[in-house]
This record gives sequence, C-alpha cells and structure tokens, in this order.
Amino acid sequence: MHELALSIVLTSQGILSYMREQNFCEVKINREFYNSPDSINEIDWNLKTTNKDVFDYVRQLIKMRKSHPAFRMQTAEPIQSNIKFDEAAPAGVVSYEINGGAVGDSWKKIQVWFNGSNTEEPCIC
Repeated sequence: MHELALSIVLTSQGILSYMREQNFCEVKINREFYNSPDSINEIDWNLKTTNKDVFDYVRQLIKMRKSHPAFRMQTAEPIQSNIKFDEAAPAGVVSYEINGGAVGDSWKKIQVWFNGSNTEEPCIC
C-alpha cells in the first residue's frame, strides 16, 4: 500500500509533497508540524537503507515523471482536456488515460492503473 500511495502521488499532476517519518503520537497532540521540535520533524536517514527497495522504486518513478511532460501539466485546461478516467474500472481500481501527444510527450497514450483492492485485476488495454 505504501508503494501504491507513492505511485499515486508521483504520477499525479501538480506540486509534489515529500513523505517523511514523524512521531505521529506526538503530532496527534501537537498538530503544528512546522513548530514541532527536531525529535518530531527530524529525518531518520537510516530508513533509506532499511527501505532500499522503496527508495529505488521512488527513484524510478521520479525519473519517469521528469522524462514525461504528460505527468507535469502546468494548468487546469490541459489536465482537464487530456486526462480521461475509466468509469468502468473494477471496484478498488482507478484507471485513467493521458493524451501525452497533446502535451508533447514521446509517450502518445499513457494508461495509468492503480489497484487498491485485495485481488489481482487484469489490465483491459
């Protein structure tokens, strides 16, 4: 589920927010992240080694995002004109197609599928 969430963020349009580990018990009491001490907001760099597979996965997603302008449209008009959601996707699956050609991407048609269900769903391409 963690990789699914990262995939959704890194293939979405808009400005990205980066994930960090935080002491959420403390944050629940003190909801002001920006005003919390380092013990709450510090980055645990050991997590990069512990979660190397996730780090490598995110690196590839970032590389894909940087390489393809279809994932980085700047305004609402091209987003609304060039992204079409599949209303017939199975329960728990979000599917959409990006018209990459319209925004100068080398990938002319991009299909994105997110499966949040507990079952393997076939890609109907």
